[in-house]
Amino acid sequence: MRDHLVKCLYSLLAIVAAVLAYTYWPEQAQVFDRPIGDVRSILQVVGLPPHVFGSVPKKVKVLNPSQGTMVWSISEDEREDMRYVVTLVSEGPSATRVTVDVTGRPGTPIADKGSLAIRFRAVRNIYITAMKEQIASALERRDFQTYKIVPPSAIAVLVNMATLSSWLSGGDSSPRRAI
Repeated sequence: MRDHLVKCLYSLLAIVAAVLAYTYWPEQAQVFDRPIGDVRSILQVVGLPPHVFGSVPKKVKVLNPSQGTMVWSISEDEREDMRYVVTLVSEGPSATRVTVDVTGRPGTPIADKGSLAIRFRAVRNIYITAMKEQIASALERRDFQTYKIVPPSAIAVLVNMATLSSWLSGGDSSPRRAI
């Protein structure tokens, strides 16, 4: 019985370690076998990833502040809520390294309602993973693979289970914690 309990404890610790590593591992860039000009022109018409912004329609404006940066400005009710910042780096004549980040609107305190969700790593991972898949599906000319956003979504729910439970039971007016 004691050996079984120890094995269960080690398994639980391994799962917790894996979740933490997955959640806090530094973002990895993706390299695509396309010249930077092709990548830029394809991404110019890429919209928001499905399934992560809910049912309220969002406005998207693609900005090009520099040759190596593209920004998706996302707003609701004429107010920018967040931005995807995509960095493009040439990896030779026929490959491009693409890095995705998500930020709040410029000059806004991170505790602002629009920035609140993205300041927590578990929630940020959902948005970043979804946009990385949106970009990959466009550049690889394939359908968006929804299953790729399931792991970060599940981790965000698990990390925030107590807060979500309180919110859903009516004990709290809004979810505040999100890690």
